Amino acid sequence: NMYPTCIFDFVATMNETFAEYTKETTIDFENTETIMSNKPPEIVGKLHQQLTINQTTYVRLNISDPDNDNMTYYVLTQPDSDFDESNSTSPVIGTSVIINITSESEQPIYIAVVVVDSKGLSSEVAEFTIIYCTNCSGHGLCNFNETQNITYPYYLLAVCECQSPWSGDDCEEDKDGCLDIPCPMETTCIDAPA
Repeated sequence: NMYPTCIFDFVATMNETFAEYTKETTIDFENTETIMSNKPPEIVGKLHQQLTINQTTYVRLNISDPDNDNMTYYVLTQPDSDFDESNSTSPVIGTSVIINITSESEQPIYIAVVVVDSKGLSSEVAEFTIIYCTNCSGHGLCNFNETQNITYPYYLLAVCECQSPWSGDDCEEDKDGCLDIPCPMETTCIDAPA
């Protein structure tokens, strides 16, 4: 490559070392300019996921790079088990990543993903908020819009809306029907188990 500033400095000074220094400085400036103009890759997708015990949730993350650089994704943190990333090769321009999550217990899980472009610039870390449903012992439905109070920032338990006569956080308790509607005097109320 021709560098006019290098040639100018050589002609003006007749000093080859000075001209070579000008060339190196110009190359360094061009490299710095390329690095500074690089934009980070992006991760777009639903980061609030509803997960029900013993069911698989498929999460699709779209990844892109404004500079059309090649990208690689990394799972920074993940559950010890029940987690699968379906892409076996490094993703390329404008693609998506599919992550499968299955949980067999109520243990809190935390998943974080990042994408790095071929120039080494990283996306923001994508942290999943998992809203977990215990399946309400099969006696109710999960309301994913309401959650129980727990101490994990990215892991929430959905509130169970229990069918009659069930109650409890996980609809695990059979309500005593005699408590809600007492029997008339001198009669005995016997609760029938659900």
